[in-house]
Amino acid sequence: MCSAFKKQGIEIELIVPFRFQTSRMAAVKDVFSYFGVEKFKIKRLPTIDFFIFYRFKYLSFLNFSRVNTLFFWLTALIYLSFKKRGWIFVRQEDLAFLFSLTKSKIIYEVHRLPESFMFFYKILLRRASKIIVLNKTIKEALINNGNIFEHKILVASSGASEVDFLNYKTNRAVQCVDIDHQKINVLYAGSVSKDRGIEFIIESFKYLNQRYVLYILGGTASQIIQFKHLVKQLNVYHRVLFMGYTDYINTQKFLRLADILVVCYDKNGNHVPRSPLKIFEYLAAGKPMVAPNLPFIAEILTHGKNAILVEPNNSLAIARAITNISENKDLAETLKYYSKLTAKQYIWKTRVNNIIEFVNSNQ
Repeated sequence: MCSAFKKQGIEIELIVPFRFQTSRMAAVKDVFSYFGVEKFKIKRLPTIDFFIFYRFKYLSFLNFSRVNTLFFWLTALIYLSFKKRGWIFVRQEDLAFLFSLTKSKIIYEVHRLPESFMFFYKILLRRASKIIVLNKTIKEALINNGNIFEHKILVASSGASEVDFLNYKTNRAVQCVDIDHQKINVLYAGSVSKDRGIEFIIESFKYLNQRYVLYILGGTASQIIQFKHLVKQLNVYHRVLFMGYTDYINTQKFLRLADILVVCYDKNGNHVPRSPLKIFEYLAAGKPMVAPNLPFIAEILTHGKNAILVEPNNSLAIARAITNISENKDLAETLKYYSKLTAKQYIWKTRVNNIIEFVNSNQ
């Protein structure tokens, strides 16, 4: 989104803490070319990085995150005190609260609601100059529980980058993987943490025949091992392939090689409500999608138009949706057409323009 702000003529600077580089981080030589975005200014502030100690298993029980955050607070406050006054766009609630106590003009973007509207959180909401939320559910909660005026809040969903629409050449998309186009290739790309409902996607394959193959992109080695046990129990190990972590460009190519894309959030997870980037990347790829019928997803997707929405946590419903798409060519073409059309309504440029107009309003 920073790149989109810059393209609209906004002077933008991303402030991040210094971090010791992991091997994966060090492999990314240029973060801008990695994500395919225009360059903008990034300021890495010096701070103490205790996360390096997590490499030692006997120290993993210690919680250094708060200490890291505290040092970043201090360095950010010092750095910004010497900067020309402007808008501070912040997502982290504790950092937003700290800045709200100064004379800074705060744009606070809320990605998820707190477990309770504590006193300090209500102070933050009142002192923030503008509030951006990802969906209507969050907006209604802030108005009802935080006593915030509606005109102070803008609903701005996440979005797709313009580079998500590029026609990536897929002839070399997947290194060392032989994609069988005689099969029906189903793909999940993203985090494999517990609240993502990966087990329901895997379980759906016990209802599908040998024509269907599932590719799962993402996850650490330890996470993948856990799911491999499930795959073996269900006897679908020859049709469920774990690809591990892939970079942005290859992920985009993978999406375009797939026949059907699937996402499945656990309805009992702690992700609700949000506006997942994965949905917009899927839409931009122009492929048929299967997704759970959860409120924050139903704000974006329409059943039978740009996706097939199924009952959450229901592996049989997922299998039936996949079968329906693969056996109904007209349905598949409709989903493809409206996927691209929907994605273009949610590009970063549109989101940024809406935010700029909202921030410049007098209300």
